[in-house]
Order: sequence, then C-alpha cells, then structure tokens
Amino acid sequence: MRRLEATGVVRCLGLQPHQATIAAIQASDVLLVLRRGRTSAASHIPAKVFEYLFTAKPILAIAAPGVLGEL
Repeated sequence: MRRLEATGVVRCLGLQPHQATIAAIQASDVLLVLRRGRTSAASHIPAKVFEYLFTAKPILAIAAPGVLGEL
C-alpha cells in the first residue's frame, strides 16, 4: 500500500469518523472490499458493502467464493 500511495494511485486515510468515511466513499471512483478466505465466514457480508451499494459505484471485491462475490 505504501508503494501505491507513493505513486499517487492509492490514498490511505487511516481511521476516520463515519461522516468523513461516507464523504470519501461518495468521492471515490471505485470501491474496494478485501476479505480473507479462511478467517471469515463465506456467508458474511461486511456492513460497509451496503454503504458501497447505496452509492451505485463500481465495487471490486477480492474475496473467497461466497455470498460477497455473488452479490
């Protein structure tokens, strides 16, 4: 992430208040969800995904097979 941030491809904002997070989501061109395979249930959808869906923006999900990928 640090290399991508140094090139200007990614901006890491760290922990932000919820309103600031929503503003960043709305200002983004594409949204990313990262989910590890074995450490989380295949049927689990992170709450942030529903906020992402509300924006109607493209979402890139890097996750193990399961409901998140199907969504």
